[in-house]
Order: sequence, then C-alpha cells, then structure tokens
Amino acid sequence: MIIVTHDPQVAAQAERVIEIRDGEIVRNPPAIEKVNVTGGRNLLSHGVWLAAVCQRFLTRR
Repeated sequence: MIIVTHDPQVAAQAERVIEIRDGEIVRNPPAIEKVNVTGGRNLLSHGVWLAAVCQRFLTRR
C-alpha cells in the first residue's frame, strides 16, 4: 500500500518513506538505514517520507 502524506507523524509509522520536494525525489535511503523524520523520531527504514508503504499504520486501526 502507498500513502501520500504531509504529516510527519503518519510518515513515522511507515516501513518505507520517500521524500519528494517540488516533484523531485530528495531522499530515498537504502533498506535498513535510520532516517530522522521531522518531529524528531528515528525509524528503521527501507526508504523515506511522502509516499509511504505503511503496514504498521494500518494494523493500529
């Protein structure tokens, strides 16, 4: 599943996050890299923040 969000708290729940700015990918770290998401949270990531594969977020509902 892909979720597009501007909310860093939603993005912090994702397994993979890809940051896009002005239509360009500005951050897409490799798998298992720690990413500091705006708001101060660190997460183990397969990627970055606006488009998010977000299974943990869905299982919380």
